[in-house]
Amino acid sequence: MVKKVLYSVIGVVVLGFVLLLIIGLNTPQPVKQAQQTVPTQNSVAVATSSVLDRQKVVAILSASVTYYTQLFATGKATLGTTQYVDAYAGVKAFDDPNSAAVRFGAFNTDTCMKNDQGANVMNAYRTVSDLYYSAGISSTDDLDNWSYDLNSAVSDICLWAGDAVSWQIKEVSTTKLHADEQKVTDDLTKAHADMQALAK
Repeated sequence: MVKKVLYSVIGVVVLGFVLLLIIGLNTPQPVKQAQQTVPTQNSVAVATSSVLDRQKVVAILSASVTYYTQLFATGKATLGTTQYVDAYAGVKAFDDPNSAAVRFGAFNTDTCMKNDQGANVMNAYRTVSDLYYSAGISSTDDLDNWSYDLNSAVSDICLWAGDAVSWQIKEVSTTKLHADEQKVTDDLTKAHADMQALAK
């Protein structure tokens, strides 16, 4: 009798254990989700920036700076060192097609009156802006600074040219003319520095 009871108890315990084991195997286990890697803003910026051809950007801007540097050098060479006694003598000099008055008058007219010298800056700025847009990033302040400084150079070249005409007939001092030249040089130096900042 005791043996039957003992066997019955053992049977119940074993059966319960088997049931628990079956239930445990059929219970769905929590699935560990794969951790997603979300790119940070910095990583996106770095990845996008690599698309921009900075060498091309600098080459375009550099060509524009060189254009105005050479234009100014041509203007100074054309002006030369010839001065006339007064306005009457300057006007009289226009009778000679090879005179300093005629040569520089043509430079001043072509550079600052007939043609839009600012067009070169605008075209370079627009081309570089398109490169930034194509790369999917915003241009930096350095590009705007470059445009501002080079446009200032254009404006100051024409101010210099106007004073140079007056300098030829001694209505503007040499000191004033040199101060005008320094402004142009400073503008070109700033534009060059802005351009170099865009290379980084």
